Amino acid sequence: FLSGVPYHFIIIKHDTDLFFQIKNSKDCHLFYWCIKDEMPVHEGRVGIRQMCTRVSCYKNVIISVIN
Repeated sequence: FLSGVPYHFIIIKHDTDLFFQIKNSKDCHLFYWCIKDEMPVHEGRVGIRQMCTRVSCYKNVIISVIN
């Protein structure tokens, strides 16, 4: 991540699939993890964790449940 560059994140968890898309004005990357071996999570809080040496500003955060 570059300083001063805004990024747009999309995170989707569906059953045992976790998708993470990040994009800025020049690049777009999609990451995927199969989380079938992890403890299943069906509800609860959502948190954003970052390294302690980083400073970030988050805005327009939307959390949705799609049935």
